[in-house]
Amino acid sequence: MIVATSKQTGFRPPERALEEFGYAQGWRVGVHVRTLADVDGDGRRDIIGFGDGGVLVALARD
Repeated sequence: MIVATSKQTGFRPPERALEEFGYAQGWRVGVHVRTLADVDGDGRRDIIGFGDGGVLVALARD
């Protein structure tokens, strides 16, 4: 997953943020749902992916 974050006056250059949910790992937009939700109650959105092997969660760090 590649992310470009906002710095209020534009966007920072894209950077690789997470390998586990990428195209090279077998994830396909039309097949595998990925969504955001606060699953651990810390007020930050975490990534939830529904893949062939089950559900994966990436918890937000910042």
